Amino acid sequence: MGKTDSRLHLHAQYLALGLEAEARRAAYRDLFRVALDEAAISDLRIALQQGQAVGSERFKEEMSTASGVRRTQAKRGRPVKLVVATASKEDQTDFGF
Repeated sequence: MGKTDSRLHLHAQYLALGLEAEARRAAYRDLFRVALDEAAISDLRIALQQGQAVGSERFKEEMSTASGVRRTQAKRGRPVKLVVATASKEDQTDFGF
C-alpha cells in the first residue's frame, strides 16, 4: 500500500481526501471502517446462501432481469398433477359383486 505505479493516475476525488499522501490513505481507509449491525450481516448471509442480490427492491429487480435469475425461491417438490374426475358416484360404489 502506498506504492506508486506509473500506469495509474490518482482520481481528483481521492486527491481531495487530504493534502498529504498519508492523510489521503488514512481518509480512504476510514471510508470502509463502518461496522455493520447484526440485521445487515444476517441479510448478507442469507443473500449469499441463496445467490440473491442485496439492495433496494428496484436494484434487486434489475439484477434479476439482467441475470435471468429469479428473485424468489421456487416451490419445492414436484408439480401437483391435476386429476380429472370422469367416474360417477355410482361407479365408485359398484364393486362388481
